[in-house]
Amino acid sequence: QLEALRKEHDEIFGKGDMDRDGFMSADEYFQLHREAEDDQGSYDQEELEVGFADLDTDGNSLVSLEEWRQPFEGHIDAWMQMADTEAQQEAQIAHYKDVFNQMDLNRDGELDERELQHEM
Repeated sequence: QLEALRKEHDEIFGKGDMDRDGFMSADEYFQLHREAEDDQGSYDQEELEVGFADLDTDGNSLVSLEEWRQPFEGHIDAWMQMADTEAQQEAQIAHYKDVFNQMDLNRDGELDERELQHEM
């Protein structure tokens, strides 16, 4: 799934690199976003200029595939950390459910005083 997202992201860069020189110029970047406006609403020129400048990390007025990938990869790291945290939380919840079920001797879904004292 992650590789499919990377591939799709790279394909968007390829679509934006209209002259196929391996870089996306500001005009190509603006055109790519103008074509996407129908599906995603509209972008104002200032937003586009700021977005392009953020991607153009070396300041050469062109965005390379590597520059294009950097924010995406940064988000992947954050998504992976979130997934790890969610998995840890799910494991903790499962552990506490197991403990509860072991303590719930009569299996009524509640812990009464006798069951709590039995565990101490």
